[in-house]
Amino acid sequence: MMSPLLLWTISLVLLLAHVWGREVTVEVTAPWKKYALDYVVEVSQYLASVNDDPTVKKSSEKSSAFWDFQRSLCTRNTSIDEAIQGQGDVAALREEIAASAKALLPANYQDLMDLFLDLQHNVAAVSFFNSLADHAGSPCGSGIAFVETTTGGISCSLDELNEHKNSVGFESWEHVYPAKTTVSKSHVTLYGVPGSSSLCQLMTKALNEVETGHLESFALRPSLSLAPAESNNTVLQGYGVFLDIKNMEYKNVDDAASSTSKATTGNEEGEGEFSEEDIAGINFKKLYEYNEHSKKELLMLQDRLLQVELSTSDNLKEEMKVWKMKDLGLQIVQTMNSVTSKGSALDAVQYLAEVVHNFPRYASRMSATKVTHQVQADVEKLYMSGASNWMPPNSLFINGLRVDLSEPSFNIFDMLQKVQHEVSRESQLAHLNLGRIYARRVYEAAFAAASSSSDPSMEGLDMEENGEAQAIRVDVSKGGKYAVSFLNNLEKDEIYAQWPKTLKTLLYPSWSLHALSRNLYTVVVVADVFSPSGATLLQHARSMYMQQYPLRFGFVLDCDDTNGGDGTGGGGVSDTLPKKSDVCRVFAAMKDKKGVQRASHFLFNVADYVTAMEAQGLEVSLSRQQLLQLAASDQGMNGGEEEQGLSSLLSSFGGSASKTLMKDLDAALSHPTKYLDFVTNSTAYLKARGLPMNSYSLNGIVVNEASLSTQTFMQILGREQYTLSNMVRANRLRDRTKNSLFTDIMTVANAYPRYHALLDDHAVAEYVNALDMAVMRVMSAATVFTTTAIDDAEVAADEYLVVSEASVAGVRNVVEVLQWLQSSPSADADGEEGAAAAGELSRPVVVRVAWRPPTATTAAVEVGVEVTGTGEAVSTTTAPVSLFAQVHAIASVNPCVGDCVTTTAQALQALLDESSSSSSSSTVDISEPPASALSLARDAAKVVSQALEKDRSGQPTVVFFNGRVLPAGEDSSVVSGGDLQLLRTIEAKKVSKTTKRLVADLDLAMEHSAVPQASFLRRSMLRFLLTAYKQALDSSSRRFDIGSLLQQRLFDLGLDLPTLLYHVTPPAVGGGAADDDEYLFSSYHDNLQLYVVVDPLSLAGQRAVAIIDLLVTRLRVTVNLLLTPRADITEFPLQNFYRFVLRQGSDLTASQPALSAQFTSLPRQHVLTVRMDTPEPWNVQATRAEQDPDNLRCTAQSCGDSSSTSSKKEHSALGYTLKSLLVAGQCLQSTEREASEGRFGLPPNGLQLVLTNHAPAETGGAALWDTLVMQNLGYFQLQATTPGWYRVQLAPGKSSQLYRIYPSSSSSSASGEQSSAEDMGLSTPVLGFGDQTHRLIVVKRRGMESYSLLDAPDDTMQQGQGLWNKLSSGLFGKQKSSSSSSSVVKHEDDDKIHVFSLASGHMYERLLRIMMLSVSRQASRPVKFWLLENYLSPAFKAMAAVMSARFGFEVAYVTYKWPHWLRHQTQQQRIIWGYKILFLDVLFPLHLKKVIYVDADQVVRADIAELWDMDLQGHAYAYTPFCASREETLGFQFWRQGYWKDHLQGRPYHISALYVVDLQRFRQQTVGDQLRATYDQLSRDPNSLANLDQDLPNYTQHAVPIFSLPQEWLWCETWCSEDSKSKAKTIDLCNNPLHKEPKLDMARRVISGKLFNHSWVQLDSEIRDVATAAGLLHE
Repeated sequence: MMSPLLLWTISLVLLLAHVWGREVTVEVTAPWKKYALDYVVEVSQYLASVNDDPTVKKSSEKSSAFWDFQRSLCTRNTSIDEAIQGQGDVAALREEIAASAKALLPANYQDLMDLFLDLQHNVAAVSFFNSLADHAGSPCGSGIAFVETTTGGISCSLDELNEHKNSVGFESWEHVYPAKTTVSKSHVTLYGVPGSSSLCQLMTKALNEVETGHLESFALRPSLSLAPAESNNTVLQGYGVFLDIKNMEYKNVDDAASSTSKATTGNEEGEGEFSEEDIAGINFKKLYEYNEHSKKELLMLQDRLLQVELSTSDNLKEEMKVWKMKDLGLQIVQTMNSVTSKGSALDAVQYLAEVVHNFPRYASRMSATKVTHQVQADVEKLYMSGASNWMPPNSLFINGLRVDLSEPSFNIFDMLQKVQHEVSRESQLAHLNLGRIYARRVYEAAFAAASSSSDPSMEGLDMEENGEAQAIRVDVSKGGKYAVSFLNNLEKDEIYAQWPKTLKTLLYPSWSLHALSRNLYTVVVVADVFSPSGATLLQHARSMYMQQYPLRFGFVLDCDDTNGGDGTGGGGVSDTLPKKSDVCRVFAAMKDKKGVQRASHFLFNVADYVTAMEAQGLEVSLSRQQLLQLAASDQGMNGGEEEQGLSSLLSSFGGSASKTLMKDLDAALSHPTKYLDFVTNSTAYLKARGLPMNSYSLNGIVVNEASLSTQTFMQILGREQYTLSNMVRANRLRDRTKNSLFTDIMTVANAYPRYHALLDDHAVAEYVNALDMAVMRVMSAATVFTTTAIDDAEVAADEYLVVSEASVAGVRNVVEVLQWLQSSPSADADGEEGAAAAGELSRPVVVRVAWRPPTATTAAVEVGVEVTGTGEAVSTTTAPVSLFAQVHAIASVNPCVGDCVTTTAQALQALLDESSSSSSSSTVDISEPPASALSLARDAAKVVSQALEKDRSGQPTVVFFNGRVLPAGEDSSVVSGGDLQLLRTIEAKKVSKTTKRLVADLDLAMEHSAVPQASFLRRSMLRFLLTAYKQALDSSSRRFDIGSLLQQRLFDLGLDLPTLLYHVTPPAVGGGAADDDEYLFSSYHDNLQLYVVVDPLSLAGQRAVAIIDLLVTRLRVTVNLLLTPRADITEFPLQNFYRFVLRQGSDLTASQPALSAQFTSLPRQHVLTVRMDTPEPWNVQATRAEQDPDNLRCTAQSCGDSSSTSSKKEHSALGYTLKSLLVAGQCLQSTEREASEGRFGLPPNGLQLVLTNHAPAETGGAALWDTLVMQNLGYFQLQATTPGWYRVQLAPGKSSQLYRIYPSSSSSSASGEQSSAEDMGLSTPVLGFGDQTHRLIVVKRRGMESYSLLDAPDDTMQQGQGLWNKLSSGLFGKQKSSSSSSSVVKHEDDDKIHVFSLASGHMYERLLRIMMLSVSRQASRPVKFWLLENYLSPAFKAMAAVMSARFGFEVAYVTYKWPHWLRHQTQQQRIIWGYKILFLDVLFPLHLKKVIYVDADQVVRADIAELWDMDLQGHAYAYTPFCASREETLGFQFWRQGYWKDHLQGRPYHISALYVVDLQRFRQQTVGDQLRATYDQLSRDPNSLANLDQDLPNYTQHAVPIFSLPQEWLWCETWCSEDSKSKAKTIDLCNNPLHKEPKLDMARRVISGKLFNHSWVQLDSEIRDVATAAGLLHE
């Protein structure tokens, strides 16, 4: 019996509350078939991803976890065969399969595997392999495996393919069984259901053929499409959903009742569950425990109290005053502290998730929370510490690697990949088998070292603006007095006299480079003038000098006649060229007689000539007379001339050359010694500084790149200005100085004395895995050389591993290394860092030498041993003496200490001397290499092959230094002692601050460890630490040691912040504490450091709480959460409800988990808008929605779907489908040489790309998608409709005629063979949800270097050149003709009028249908509508198809994913505005030449063909100016005054409701790139671009002029007078700021009367009749 008090309470609540809650669910599916055994393929994919981890179990050295798992599946083939047929216990089978997979994994991978599988991380791979099997086509029947050769042969048996097997290699993503022999070069591919009887039989046969040598290897493509599918869709997860509270200022909703809606009466009384949270201060779950007999009444009370809360949250922005919301950030922290005091930190996080995911519900209650002094003080301390300056906000840190939780491109699948990568690092350390405590100390030391390179405390000179270490410099000022010739002097030349002179100018902010009359930026160009690369550098320097860049240019010429050219382009350098020394002497003579300006002019003339010859593919040849003619001429020439002979190219110089000067120069050349000192000085300078040929340096920062115009140079220049400003700020650069400013910069920056490739950023990132077993065996077996004995208690500072060929070149290099070692090396430790480095350099050096057989290029008979394709070292000769055996005999003492080093070096040198003499006798009596030498050689060859790129595989000697690969110098065959010394100097400066701490931690760990005190192991561990440090130092992935930063910045200052920092630990699972000496890692991932720094009331906060809960409960890791709430909130922070869809808990019995975003107890008063928050590669579209996703609302008739089965009967279900996956990337152009060196230039703006199926080259693939390459970062975006194997290719026409794809862009096969990228394109497998950025490199075809993609065929080419007449197709809208004529093939769309529009919400879709009808009805030509699909409802698309058939127009849909690098908008309306203007160049198919945009709320009264045919007079687009004839609204036209008036300078401000775009010209003039760049700049200010789609084109009128359409093309009642309405050709329903009339009321009123043949009401009624007839609307 219910108590009277409870009855009274319920009655009171029933009187107060009258609004029921409602529910919304959102589901995302992929149109991929779902199979009962999906799990098997996903497990296989996961195991393949961890194959390389040494802790993963495998049955043999040749096997792997993947293949062992396949074998284990075959033991269950009967059960799997039953599952394929839909029989048997599938759930039990899954449990067995999971257990067998976990048995292969160490503990720290098992939870991670479960998480990957539960989140369907690899579900796309299932569809990927299925598509390959479908494409191949099975001849064997359902569920039966089959075999395919790489030439396309298909069979059900291997026996039938014996004569068809071939040697084409595999792709990198293939599951390839390791090759055993290279005798056979045959490969095949197996398709089938893993574990099925038919596949197991094929796999057994293939394994036998590999063992017997009939097959080299085979690949397995696990394919479930051979079995019946459970369903046609796969439910997805890993995404978020917003329900935004919509601004209803203009009440723009559809007033038409839903055709299928039924009135609902609300919730069934007494149904539902009790809330976990207090509602109105009552815990109903607890109350029910004491009143179980009153469940129904308590549920009623709970619902009504909840709705009271919801009703008070209506109209949040209006009702909640600023003074009530300003402390919301502190109040949510206070509430979390209250939860923590009663429970755990995990409880607090789960409570926080409830609050921030439903913040509009809790805001009112939260604003009444009293904040304690402790919370206020902690927040104040946090911000006083300057946390925002040293700790990136709203981030997850995985061992210091930052994941930005606020980015729209956040991808949980990428986040999990980072976690797995760090777990792999754990496993490598676990392989040393240390106790947990001591291993953790070692790992923390490594992590601290890795993060220290990113320590923001290194301010000013130590760190650049982006947190990277300061650039490495070479002191090019030393020794350059007589070698470097400076073209200009900014401190003395008159043209710079008006510029500021004080260095303090650098302290003022600037968006561009400061122009000072000081030699602040010195560029030294090193050039071989006869090489194309050198010529290009000189031309770029001239161009920048002529444009008055504030740079000082100096030239150093290659005067060494023994150096060849760069071997690129044209016909190369011919024997008819003058000697380089002669060019240098002419240059020196010109300087002497005419000055450096005229001498430089001579160099520019030579460069222009070389470039002209190269562009035409002609051999560069030049006589002495012609060289003098170029020098004596005062006239320049331009590169890229039309094809003509040598004499024609030089004829322009004949008349201007001074005969007297030519005679003087000829006399100077004839003199045997005149100006030879310049040659000598230049050669000596280059050798001393080690500067690479055809490179440049900026203030000593050497860039081995032959282009000054690339983005690289501009970025370095920008960073240099920041660095120099810091030097000035620190008073380390002063206006008054004894030395030159250039010298001062070199001194302050601690420049190195010489250059080596190891100083390059791109070269220092090559590492050898110090814990790889082969590396460890080589390190332990190699001969140790030291100058002094090292005991086990001492750790060497520097470890060199020298792996050298047993060849003459290899032995010579080892002799050089040993001679360097015995000279007691010390580093050049000058400058401020020198003293700190001195301690490191005093530590002993260890050199380990391992000999390996030479490559195939070295004669095997000389060596007596060779290496097979699998790295096997075998003896090939029984000659009495082999070089391989001799070197091992000489270096037999191990370790070799002190005098032994000298003796060994001398003996090896004697061996070299003998080999160079005619005598073949040997003083070493040994008949063959020992077995141990062959074993070491095998490992050494493996180490080298793993560490080096293929183009360096022939390098005779490879040096590893503390785990890093020493990059090859200019001559890769020579190892220089000077380079080794330079390497020590670099390392000492870099690690001196951390090495002592690392060694101390290492010693502490080893002191108490049970592991034997082997010096090898000690050094191996130190190598791990140092390698981790260097990897982070040189990696582009910056690490932040948040824990140490908090310790240093907060805790040491007494700021412990107890209310803001939470240690969220996993719930206890029972069992006692682990023993310290047990195996290193438990499932708790001891060494996985996870920090989350987040503002709880932010998008990042909404994501973070879901991610933290997942990591803690599923991976059982500890997450450290630091809350950074805003202290003073002025705008309501979270105007949405949010869900992140993740499967919580592992349920292997659920074949298809019911996953969706579920919103409950939503307020009926709010109009809600669904907004998807998906991973970057996903393109999702609505495919199921009875209600309007843009306006989810309750009316008197309806508050949910009519078909709802929810207990509350107020349920809305929406379904979205993954329509495509992005294939995005960056495209850059380069030259052949630069591409081969890994250097790339600017994007090829306007390049057309297509995505095709991965069909054979001879058959070609159908173009599935096309796009343009943007100038913005070279970005391109294509879309693959399903997972599969695709190609990115150059589009037929101008793009493919001017460019070809550089081969490195295409994926290589495992065997090293590579197809022609020019024909095949970029191989692109789409098999996952991770962000994959593809890099595409293109180079100009021979003879096309001087032509541009964006040149119009008829207005940029000079008459007579005729190239474009030879091209059969153009860039924009033209396709390749099948004939050799220049005629253009017409596209079927060319005769249509193309109209673009977009809409969101049922009301605007209703208006859009009427606009489409009005356009097509008035048009005199066929019309095709292009509609943005992103926001259209399924109901609209169904109706559009009906209208298309009924009214005779076409409808096509376009879509584009907002690029991650372009600043995002968060409000849906502004996102839609962005799509109207920002992507017009890439939104439509490339064949489309023109499009007219018409707003959805317009009605067209005229023939739109008139607008289509209008001459835009060369403009890219045309808009209609705003009307100014309605006096009462002129005050709202903001552009008539203030900033906009000044900016427009008399130009009209145009309305964006109607515009015409000439897509050909739009693309040709790169308007899209300009608009995006301007948008990205202006949108940094949230108050700018209030009307984004309209303000942006009007703002950019100075750069992109607008053609103004006649006023009658757009009439709007808000701005135009009634008198002008009769002339209007289109009527637009602009919002009126005076009375804010609802849109549909305005439409019925404005579009009616005698001016219209059909009123708006009549058009609307006609469309509704069509919908009713089609069964889409039931009145």
